Amino acid sequence: RVEEGRVECCGLLQPLMRSDFMSDRAFALVQLLELGGAEGAAAQSDAKAEWCKHSIGTEQYIQSVAAADSADTPANIRALLREPFFNMALAGHSRTVARAWCGNRKRALLTKEGLALTQELFVKIGKVNQMSAYGFIGTFGQVKAFDDSLKAVLLRALKDMKEQVKDEESLNNQLGRLIAGVE
Repeated sequence: RVEEGRVECCGLLQPLMRSDFMSDRAFALVQLLELGGAEGAAAQSDAKAEWCKHSIGTEQYIQSVAAADSADTPANIRALLREPFFNMALAGHSRTVARAWCGNRKRALLTKEGLALTQELFVKIGKVNQMSAYGFIGTFGQVKAFDDSLKAVLLRALKDMKEQVKDEESLNNQLGRLIAGVE
């Protein structure tokens, strides 16, 4: 019955993928990616082919892929970074993926794979454009609220990130202040 419900939801979302309004299409793509399966993969492929013909559509595609709350999202983001249209040097691309991914703190910080991706993205983006990486710092803003074991994991991640961007003065300073506030 769960699979039947998933397929039915996918069917209900398909008309939105053809809407005249990009906000409807983006909503549908995120939902389809979260539902997964062949329908999600097909929707992603179709959206990439259609939306990435234009810079605004490209940024919406990046945002939708990175914002999906799915176990597949880290792999989808890594694949996104390898796409020929993705340019880390463009603030619109790097900030969009950073903001969308960081918007889901549960995955970005509280899963092992998500935390690894957060660290990876922070370093890759920060070495190209420090300002675009600032969103990641805010994601760690509530580290003090977690229990000691989780706080220790997140603090270790912050220290690793700081070590990897030691030549990026602004990011290094921001991380130093964040770490000092947690310790």
